[in-house]
Amino acid sequence: MAEATGFSISTVSRALNRPELVAENTRKKVLKVADELSFHPNRAASGLRSGSHRCLALLVGDISQPWYSMIAKSVDTVCAEHSSRYS
Repeated sequence: MAEATGFSISTVSRALNRPELVAENTRKKVLKVADELSFHPNRAASGLRSGSHRCLALLVGDISQPWYSMIAKSVDTVCAEHSSRYS
């Protein structure tokens, strides 16, 4: 996306993640190009760089057993209820 905007990767990153650090016109141009390209941040890639994946692992013995599937479903429900906090 940096190439499409004519700005450096760092400037595009700041415009998207720390908009207070770039000029308003720069931010507007980056957002316009992002919209034109249907750009959406890759949270997995962001997690690699920041070291914060916001990922939960649930290890169970055998998901086909009713007990484990009920636990997995409950964990999924709670995560869904709280996902807006972490997006």
